Amino acid sequence: MPPKTLNTSAVRQVVRDHGGWSECVEHRAYAEYLLGQLTPGLDASVGFTPRIRVVATAEPAALAVTPGDVLVSEGLLDWATADEARAAIAHELGHLVEAECGVVSSLLGKAGMGCPEARADRFGVGLLEIAGHDPAAMGTLLKRLADHPAIGEEVRHHLAHRHGLTHLH
Repeated sequence: MPPKTLNTSAVRQVVRDHGGWSECVEHRAYAEYLLGQLTPGLDASVGFTPRIRVVATAEPAALAVTPGDVLVSEGLLDWATADEARAAIAHELGHLVEAECGVVSSLLGKAGMGCPEARADRFGVGLLEIAGHDPAAMGTLLKRLADHPAIGEEVRHHLAHRHGLTHLH
């Protein structure tokens, strides 16, 4: 069942492009659980209440859509460890808090997007730490994504670069 509050046509397009909304109750509950572990670390001044939605695709993916939606794929929830999935959500929350994503921003990023992606990574690391979770999970997630067979060479280099940056902070 689709969520009742679609905030933009961009969300609808992303969902169409990624297989529709997940029908899996377990995936949706798990995503809510992971988000719930992070939201206490968010400052009340962020100005939105984050929502998480699960998209029915086997590819590992996470996206942020302003003003407050985080979309994660069934594939990410199945492939990543709990720490890594939490890191992906924390990264996307970083985009929403910084309002850098315009309409849609993806965990994978694109070449040339180093600054916003690296800032979202750093925000995510800080949020993981504040919420009492392993901040090193961000680096582990980026490294594993860079090694994923579905990732193209250009994105692979971008992820490897961001992985290196997480170790500098």
